Amino acid sequence: MFGSSHAPLETEFNPKLYIPNVFSPNGDGLNDVFTVYGNKEVALILELQIFDRWGNEVFVNTEFPPNDEKYGWDGSFRNATMDPAVFVYWTRVRFVNGLERLYKGEVTLVR
Repeated sequence: MFGSSHAPLETEFNPKLYIPNVFSPNGDGLNDVFTVYGNKEVALILELQIFDRWGNEVFVNTEFPPNDEKYGWDGSFRNATMDPAVFVYWTRVRFVNGLERLYKGEVTLVR
């Protein structure tokens, strides 16, 4: 139609990120690994660091895909299982549009 001012249809950017606040690395196949999950808008986990309550780094991994538990933390430190506790994490995420964002929080390890 002549004179119509329809804007071109743009794909909406709507990232969804899920970072659990509890996990149970007990070998039952459910919630055994702590990692970062996201939809198709999440391109890469640039870094994931986890610290104990004294500030000791117990886990770090860099540049891995979201949703893949083989890159996450299994609740161990120096090849020993950690006792149940609350840990602090921070993660830097890159989205498909090139933007990056830092997320921080706590995760509880239960057995």
